[in-house]
Amino acid sequence: MANNLEQKVSSYYYMASNYQRLADVEGEIKVYKKILSFNPGNYKALDGLARIYMKRSDYKSVVPYLEQLWRTNPGDAKISYDYLYALFADGQDKKFMEVVRSVDISESPLLLYARALILSRTGKFDEALQFIDSLKIKDARAYLLSAEIYMQKQDYFKAYLTVDKVDAMERNDYYFSLKIQILSIMNLNQRVIDLFGLVRNQQELLGHLTISDYYSIFGAYANLDRFKELTDTVRFAAEKMKKPSKMLNELLNLLTNFLPEYNDLKWAKNSKFSPNTFLLLTFYKNRQHWDLAEALLKHLISVQESKTPGLYLELADVYMRSKDFKRTELSLKEMLTDFPKSSAVKNFYAYYLALQDKQLDYALKLSGQTLDLEPENGAYLDTYGLILLKMNRPAEAASYLRRAFDKHPFEKEIMEHMVTYYRLKKNKAAISDIYKNAVQNGVDFKDQLKKELDRLQSGE
Repeated sequence: MANNLEQKVSSYYYMASNYQRLADVEGEIKVYKKILSFNPGNYKALDGLARIYMKRSDYKSVVPYLEQLWRTNPGDAKISYDYLYALFADGQDKKFMEVVRSVDISESPLLLYARALILSRTGKFDEALQFIDSLKIKDARAYLLSAEIYMQKQDYFKAYLTVDKVDAMERNDYYFSLKIQILSIMNLNQRVIDLFGLVRNQQELLGHLTISDYYSIFGAYANLDRFKELTDTVRFAAEKMKKPSKMLNELLNLLTNFLPEYNDLKWAKNSKFSPNTFLLLTFYKNRQHWDLAEALLKHLISVQESKTPGLYLELADVYMRSKDFKRTELSLKEMLTDFPKSSAVKNFYAYYLALQDKQLDYALKLSGQTLDLEPENGAYLDTYGLILLKMNRPAEAASYLRRAFDKHPFEKEIMEHMVTYYRLKKNKAAISDIYKNAVQNGVDFKDQLKKELDRLQSGE
């Protein structure tokens, strides 16, 4: 019986080898599957099918065959690595993490990267970073994943430093997309525009920019109050996007027909809150058109589908920037009642009270509640540190201000709070270092900082 089976299998091996010589892959697949129909554990058939499907990058089909091979040959490094890679490529993250526990992947940078990526997807950021750090040779893929993880951890400056480790020869479309995002979050608007200038003439890179990337670029122009360049860039983006974008066309229409006049809000009649209305709101704020900004926000609040604090916070910001402190405080008190669990509302109110030197004990309590929820939020750390400074507790304030500054070293207000601390300590060298670093990294207000540096050096 066994001898008959062996002869039968041998004849099919012969058929498979003939199909292979003839490059008849489908015939080869049929033969191997036939062998498995009467000998399910046959190594050559499983290996043959695995080879064919791996070559085709058909990971869904190859996984069952590699699993059988791996279970009977767990010590075979190639089979183990192929199986893990196929699981990863097929998106079977849970199965990958189960199998990888019993396989030594220390010599496989690709699998270490895959494990780190899966860990990052599940929020295990520190563990993911450990795996990336264990890579003997880091490539663009490893640095970009690390930068992405630091973004998730709100360690924006680390993300900024990490993405710049990508070698110039390895910079790809994702590098430019991620860097635009990082620079945008760090409020380095001119740097965003400069980077876009490098990309816009390279079609192979330009084609990979997403609508989100473009809105980061639009935001940079809006924050710098460069209306004409924004309009030109929106027109450029609308032409270059692979598919027509309703959002871009709407924005171009708003910019072309309404915004330059700054005299009414007819355009907003049917508008809801969107990236487009946010850009226009940014222009109103920059140009101190407080009445239009207020009217726009009140309209958007009236048509929002569900009541959320975002638009109310924007309205409070308009009141505060226009120095209407009575309405600022009134709106913040109402928000605390309407959104009692919102850490953003608590932080804004605490920050406002700190700036006004009012109710500092209450402000510290509110700010502490935000850090209980988000202990690594740079804005919340900065608010808490500022309140402690206002309460004449600089020794306690220092660690909070430093942690906030480490995450946002180019954010103007956070920088100045750190500088205020160093002024109290009479540490001119530390202040000079902060300003020089910001200037070297191209902050939007570098000319102002250069003047501050001149004053420091002249002893003022």
